Amino acid sequence: MRNKDFIGRVSHDMLEQEDLDAANVLMDLAKDTGSVDRLLAKAPTNQNRNPKKISASAFDSEFSIIHFLSAVRLVLITPVAEDFTVTHSRRVESDKCINASECVQKKLPSLTIEEIVQRLRSSPGDARIFELKASLKDLVRGALKIFSSTIAPSGVPSWQPLITYHKSSKHWSWIGPIPSLLFRGECACVSPKAWGLRSQTLNKLVECFSEWLRASRDMLQKIWNLPPPPLEFMVHWSSAERFSATRNLKISIATISPSSEQVRAYFRMEEALRYLVPQQSFSYTTVDGKKSSVAPMRRCSGKPSRKARDHFILKPNRPPCFTMLCLVRDAAARLPDGMGTRSDICTLVRDSQFIIEDIDDDQVEHVVSGALDRLHYELDPCIRFDRDSRLWFYMHGDREQEDYEYDGTSSIKIHNKMKLPTLDILTSFLNPALSLLFFLKKKKRKKEIVMHISLLKSHLYNFTKIIAGGETEKKRAVSF
Repeated sequence: MRNKDFIGRVSHDMLEQEDLDAANVLMDLAKDTGSVDRLLAKAPTNQNRNPKKISASAFDSEFSIIHFLSAVRLVLITPVAEDFTVTHSRRVESDKCINASECVQKKLPSLTIEEIVQRLRSSPGDARIFELKASLKDLVRGALKIFSSTIAPSGVPSWQPLITYHKSSKHWSWIGPIPSLLFRGECACVSPKAWGLRSQTLNKLVECFSEWLRASRDMLQKIWNLPPPPLEFMVHWSSAERFSATRNLKISIATISPSSEQVRAYFRMEEALRYLVPQQSFSYTTVDGKKSSVAPMRRCSGKPSRKARDHFILKPNRPPCFTMLCLVRDAAARLPDGMGTRSDICTLVRDSQFIIEDIDDDQVEHVVSGALDRLHYELDPCIRFDRDSRLWFYMHGDREQEDYEYDGTSSIKIHNKMKLPTLDILTSFLNPALSLLFFLKKKKRKKEIVMHISLLKSHLYNFTKIIAGGETEKKRAVSF
């Protein structure tokens, strides 16, 4: 059915004329049938109303963004009790609409990103999305990121997030407006009236997703073009067999063998991609073929360094952001079953393309031991040491990208948690010191008075340095 025929058959009780005009423009833009001015000139208008114009710059991708976003929204507002397959595969070509009052009364679904992707496959909004060499999960994650943003897009007053993320259960829930009528049909579902939003706000959502897609496309394309991991060369160890020999030992021994050339080469491809955009989380393939997540790199204030610092076991031509903590964190993330000994981590460290190959084992073990201690005592540690089994456990393996964004990495969050010394602490320190000085003066103990005054000055100097340093860290935290 042609778009104009469909528009003519939709009741004015369902949509106002201006919303029909906006939906009509969106439909034609999605099909690349002409410029905005020509489309608006063709669209029926009401002389007493101004038509809602939709920008064409948002539709420069290879599929219809408005239809894709509408499909994601429909998944999030459709109750689970409803037969989803029947509901979303059905094309309504008449003037039917479903009263949404019952949907509002029911509990809206709370879905994981995998469940959203699974339901979206039956109705993606635009079938051309399956023709792309793209991961539907990554595109859905981009849409969820736009919907959940707490920062208002430019030019959108009184913005409120449309969805919320439950970190404990890894579920997404719709908290945006739900119109009194739930519209069906290819054109009606993309209208501002169906969304319960202004035309300007809906247009901004589409533009934000388009900008995100343009900014992320190169990186996502490289990830999508990665070959499948060489599973035939990956060994699956039994935990009982691995650690049977380590229970009664007080020294660390390796429970895994060095990686094969194929496994090492695949890790180096992933490692190169990870440090192209270090501010984003990344998923490595573990040595037993599973996926394991690593946190985004710490974001520092000021200009980023263009040259890596010298280190005796790291190559000088490595990425500037690559440090020993990165090396050890990546190795811990690749542990089979997320656990292993310190020697296992030392074994996996040597897979990196940024480590000097002929470095001594004792030097590697010494540096890895220090890096593990630093990672272990972070505010949000990615590793945990069990004293009974003397094993290291990687804690972030099953995290999603959203978990890092909502919880924050330790290196970023610690600035916001920092507490500065208060006047009460200063007073509690000075009062006893001054009382002691008055006592010594009364007893005429000049040598002790001089010594305590010198000590008091030193403490006050350190105290002022702590305050100045804390204020600097707070300013850095604000700049993030």
